[in-house]
Parts: sequence; C-alpha cells; structure tokens
Amino acid sequence: MDGAPVAVQARRRCERRGRATLRAAILDVLGGAIEHYERVVELPIPDKLPLPLQVHRHEEPCPRCGTTLEAVHYESYVMAYCPEEQTGGKVLKDRRLSRLLK
Repeated sequence: MDGAPVAVQARRRCERRGRATLRAAILDVLGGAIEHYERVVELPIPDKLPLPLQVHRHEEPCPRCGTTLEAVHYESYVMAYCPEEQTGGKVLKDRRLSRLLK
C-alpha cells in the first residue's frame, strides 16, 4: 500500500473500461432518481422525499457477493460498505470506537 486513501487506491486499480462502465451505471441510477423526483414531487417540496434509490444497510448481505455489509459511523451519518467488494476484504475502523480509545 502506498499510504493513499482506500478510494484513491481503488480508483488507481480501476481500468479505463471499468471507469466507463461505472460512470454509465452512476449516470443511469442518478438519472432515474431525477426522473422519479420530477414525476412525483410537486411544489412546495415536502419535508420527506420518496426514496427511489436502493439503500443497503449495515449487517445486510451485499447484493453483489453476499458478504455482510459493514459500516463506518460518522457524527451525522452512517456509511455502509461491502468489505469484499470495496476494500479488498479490509474492515474499516469505526470512528466512534477510535475516539473512545484515545
């Protein structure tokens, strides 16, 4: 490892074709979400918007490989991720526990 953040390392490993596929998938999903909101949301915008995107939660199986999803807890949100698919099998540190141990 070269000390770069995990996301940067993953990007470096990603092939040009893989980046193009990922970009197309992102545009497709986000484009679908925008189309959904344009159809269902009327002015004034409600406090809670309907969710057209897929949400994967901590301790659920990864929809791609079946590995149990892990989570990193931040002050105002939780980020769920698949350690097998996204970090090469490495479980990231939970920031809440790290602060307590200092």
